[in-house]
Amino acid sequence: PGLKPLQSLLDRIDALKSKNELPELIAYLDSIGVNALFAFGSDQDFKDATQQIAVFDQLELGLPEKGYYQRTDEKSVKLRNQYQAHIARTFALLGESPSQAAKDAETVVKLETALAGFSLSNVERRDPAGMYHKMDLAKFDSTTPSFSFVRFLRAAHTPAVESLNVTTPAYFAGLNSLLANNSLDGWKAYLRWALVRHLPKTALPE
Repeated sequence: PGLKPLQSLLDRIDALKSKNELPELIAYLDSIGVNALFAFGSDQDFKDATQQIAVFDQLELGLPEKGYYQRTDEKSVKLRNQYQAHIARTFALLGESPSQAAKDAETVVKLETALAGFSLSNVERRDPAGMYHKMDLAKFDSTTPSFSFVRFLRAAHTPAVESLNVTTPAYFAGLNSLLANNSLDGWKAYLRWALVRHLPKTALPE
């Protein structure tokens, strides 16, 4: 079937007319197991084990850990170049021209590098106290004018959410500014990569 099973999702990404439409699309992608901008789930309240609360967390990026995006030694630079070439090849296999595929791969790596910069390292994430920032939903939503988490939750058909744990507030502040300051076309490229990256290899055409 080639790309046929993927085509409706690729078309849906392509049909985005503004970044304001992202919350509903991100909720749909989340429902099929694709985390695109952040990770979302539920967990016990660290300070009240009788309560389950919603959790918003930083994204697991394409490379294993934030240091892969930041180290400047020769081996790390070579690995990032290979990663970018792999993304470009994937875009070409999705039907993009070589020049467009190369441009989109560069955009993806730029956005992932920025997200890595806002993220906690694996070592920092081992401290439970540093991963607990309970917030009122309305207050949290007001801090991210570039993305409506209220609309995301509505589109995700969650139970009513009043408070939540935002594990990494700096990540969401960074994501908010990144959404504001990068083009819709750039985010479409990023979402195409997020979609393909999350699919099991067995589901992709050769």
